[in-house]
Amino acid sequence: MTLTIVDARAEWRPGMMADVAAAVGRRAAAVREDVYETILREIPQLGDDKPLLALLAASVDSNVDTCLQIMEHRIDLAAVQAPTAAVKNACRLAQRGTPLTALLRAYRVGHACFFDWLLKELARQAGDAKMITAATLGMSRIVAGYFDQTSETMVAAYTQERENWLRNRSAARAAKIRDLLSGERIDVSTAEATLGYPLRQYHVGLVCWAGDAAATADEITRLEHAISQVAEQAACSGNPAFLPRDESSAWAWLPLGIRDTFDAAGARTVGADGDIHFAFGDPAKGMTGFRLTHQQAVAAQAVVLAAGSPAPRALTFGQVAPGPGPRRRAASGRMGTCPWPLTSSTPRSRPIGPGTSSGSCRTTPTTPPWCSSTARRWSRARR
Repeated sequence: MTLTIVDARAEWRPGMMADVAAAVGRRAAAVREDVYETILREIPQLGDDKPLLALLAASVDSNVDTCLQIMEHRIDLAAVQAPTAAVKNACRLAQRGTPLTALLRAYRVGHACFFDWLLKELARQAGDAKMITAATLGMSRIVAGYFDQTSETMVAAYTQERENWLRNRSAARAAKIRDLLSGERIDVSTAEATLGYPLRQYHVGLVCWAGDAAATADEITRLEHAISQVAEQAACSGNPAFLPRDESSAWAWLPLGIRDTFDAAGARTVGADGDIHFAFGDPAKGMTGFRLTHQQAVAAQAVVLAAGSPAPRALTFGQVAPGPGPRRRAASGRMGTCPWPLTSSTPRSRPIGPGTSSGSCRTTPTTPPWCSSTARRWSRARR
């Protein structure tokens, strides 16, 4: 069998591609509709709501029209810019968190569907097999070049918008959390939309931090992953609200829904790295509870940091606050038994009466300053 190599430049007349493009252009509405429907059928996640559908339609229309004009008028690809509607669609998908792979697949699917229309029209206009083959190769270079060039622009637009969106959203969330913690009067619905987190429910505040001995380049990612594991272990009703504080610590709120109980024991068994520690507040409800449980978690962390090593994996406010249960006995000066062994480097309070063990940490006039300071935090938290 002899293999014949077709030279596309020699075999097809220069105006054939323009004729094909012009003929397809006269049915552009049907082409756009077919490409649009094919993309939605193959990648349904691109059509989550009406605004996204409208942007997708505008992107398809502009890409089809631009590519047909390039072919009909033999425009140099170097002079062509990606359609504005297509760029806007890529940016909107980045804001929504739609995977970049879905966007790129849409271009591959759209490319294939569009090229089918060109091939069908070419078959109607050219009866010679060699002519069809040569014309197909010529059109393929143009169309593939356009979609490749446009896809690269979409990747750049998507990546940049995603970075900007996450940066701005993180700043907005941080500002809204600061407003909540300061006790400012804010609109609940607006705050929930900004945070992506329901406030009219029970929450458990927590502080999560990594030990200094095992610092890595991306501690925040480790902390976020650890908090997600705790939330999963606790069967939370949604995703936690997460706020990095610095390179090795973060604040978070676990959503409990209508449940007003929380067992922190699971935090000691999650698969997070062993150098990651947790301090939890008590379950509390609403915006006031959002603030209170956080204050309690911060107070519990203060006890851990002041006591030194070895620190427990997880500690709750209930383990160190005066009195049992959510309503701490303010009149009592007792702080409860420390939940881990005291070491020679751990500050100890003086015994205050018969039966007081040396392993107890209680506030008295002679208690070390760190313990008194923490007690003051608890007092403010209770109020």
